[in-house]
Amino acid sequence: MRMTDGGLFSWGRNNYGQLGIGSFEDKRAPQSISSIVRTHRVIRITCGSEHTVALTGMSPLLVFQDITVPN
Repeated sequence: MRMTDGGLFSWGRNNYGQLGIGSFEDKRAPQSISSIVRTHRVIRITCGSEHTVALTGMSPLLVFQDITVPN
């Protein structure tokens, strides 16, 4: 969730790291993604069951997801 003041929060299932909080632990309550907010201005954000994508004002897309490659 993007707040009007620029804050960014995520919660829910996190088995692929899709919450962007630096762990793979599921979260039931909103968690601040402060490391992103300090360095990027998030304009839009979209989420799926296994990913989160954030569009920033000055840099490429930020993507949080499972990056394992199947054999």
